[in-house]
Amino acid sequence: SWWGNEDRAARTTQAVRLFEKENPRVRVRTSNADFGSYMQKLATQAAGGGIPDVAQLDYRQVSQYAGGGALLRLGGAVRDGTIRTTEMDADFLRT
Repeated sequence: SWWGNEDRAARTTQAVRLFEKENPRVRVRTSNADFGSYMQKLATQAAGGGIPDVAQLDYRQVSQYAGGGALLRLGGAVRDGTIRTTEMDADFLRT
């Protein structure tokens, strides 16, 4: 899920379709809205224990949702190399 305008929606949908083509056994359901509606819906989903598997978050929301236990801890996947972080911002990774 993500927030943004029609251009972002079109580009994200295009990326999702490419992902599905490269991963034919995976189907992605998308959801998007303007920023205010998106954040309200995400907060409601988090309160109910059911946020999307993949969601667009800004830095401040990462801390908020991680602190509330809504996000999956990925340390193990980073340590075993499943997730490569060499090109990611070090400050972001500390959140």
